[in-house]
Formats: sequence, structure tokens, C-alpha cells
Amino acid sequence: MRRVAGEETPKNAKAPGAAKAARPRPVKKQEAEAEAKARLEAEEAEAKARREAEEAKAAASEEAEEEEDAIEGVGGDAAGEPREEPADEAAGEAEAPKRPRKRGGKRLRGRAEAEPEEEEGGAARQRSPRPRAALPSDVKLALEQRKEVGARRPAFHRQEWFRYRRLGDAWRAPQGLQSKRRRHWKTHPDIVSIGYRGPRKARGLHPSGFREVLIENEKGLTGVDRKTEAVRIASTVGARKREAIQRRARKMGIRVLNWR
Repeated sequence: MRRVAGEETPKNAKAPGAAKAARPRPVKKQEAEAEAKARLEAEEAEAKARREAEEAKAAASEEAEEEEDAIEGVGGDAAGEPREEPADEAAGEAEAPKRPRKRGGKRLRGRAEAEPEEEEGGAARQRSPRPRAALPSDVKLALEQRKEVGARRPAFHRQEWFRYRRLGDAWRAPQGLQSKRRRHWKTHPDIVSIGYRGPRKARGLHPSGFREVLIENEKGLTGVDRKTEAVRIASTVGARKREAIQRRARKMGIRVLNWR
């Protein structure tokens, strides 16, 4: 606003330097550093006092424990004879069974169960080992080769299984005329081919070497070759019938793959 010569100044008008003088003075850097240093020293002193109090408390508790141990050590007769523990407590501690040690938060139950069980007569009953398959050398070699091939075999998924959830990840052979995967392009995953198949002599065998036979009752155990065949109890069999089948299979020396 320009002032004309001879014009009177209004009463509420402010001088040009009044606004600058009214601003608060900025805090200097040195003052801020001094405040921070004082605050840090106060925190350190408080922590030191707390630490000294804890140490004094711990020392007092240790002294009290030492006094109690000294009093207990004197114990017994006035002549200074050592105190004897009651015979019942010592016998109870000696006869207390040892619990199995823990590993990873779980008790080693398998080791305790593997120990021989004692019968009523007092004799130890050893558990019979599981039947083993009598396999020729070529079949054993085929099983080892099948294991190696299975470790190298990739997981086959259908084309664009990752793009559409409705397709699922089950294998389907690509049918498109311009499908790069059907034409075995190097930039696309492999498809199922005969080169990934296992040896012929190991096909259809259980990893233990047995050939599986599905049974539903005790009659299915008849005619089973215990040297080359193992039985698998059907999932529809109840607990009572399953127990009877397992009992008879143990007597006959037949391997049960899904023993419970």
C-alpha cells in the first residue's frame, strides 16, 4: 500500500519491522546438544542405580542361601556327626524309573517300546522282525535304478496350470497344433515321455520289494506267497476284523503293509 505525502497514518497500522521482531528466536544447535547430553547422562545414572540395586539384592540372596546350607550341613547330633537320610527315601529314589530323554520337545517313545516286554512268567518276549522279500539280484538292482530315476523325474503338470486355477495341476497332454510344449521346445517344460519310465522288472513292486495283494478278510491270506507278496488291508475293514487279519498274518509270516 503506497502512502501519499501529507496523508495521515491509521492508528492500527504496524511498523515495517514489527512482524520480524515478534517471531520467536530459533533454538541454537549448541543448546539442543546440551539438552540431549544432559538427558542421556540422566538415563545412564538411572540405569546404573538400578543395576547396583539388583546386584546388591542378588548378593544378599546368595549369602542367605550359604547360611542355610551351613546350618543344614551341621545338622544331626551336637557332636557334629553327619545327618543320615531316611532309608525309605533313599530306596524310593533308587527304585524310581528313568524317563526317556527328550529330543526336539518329544519323548523317545520308540526306544522304550522297542525294549523286550516281560510276560507273567517273567521271561522276556522279543518282537519278531518284519518279513523280508526274497529277491534275486537283478530285481534288487532294478529297485535301486527305479529310485534313482524317480529322484531325477520332474513333476509333470498340464499346460498353463499356473495361469488358470480351474485346470488343476494334474497331467494332460497338450493338444494344440501350435503348442510349443507339444513340439518339445527347449524354452518350455518337458512332457511325459518314455525316457522317464523306470526299469521293467521293478514296475508294480512296493519299495520293500513285495508285490501288493489287497484283502478284505482272513480268507484273502490263503494263497499268498509270503516270500514275494505282501498284503494290504482294505480301508473299509473294521477294527475287529483288522485285528484278526493281522494276528493270523503274523502267525503265517506274511507282511502287512498298512499295519496298525
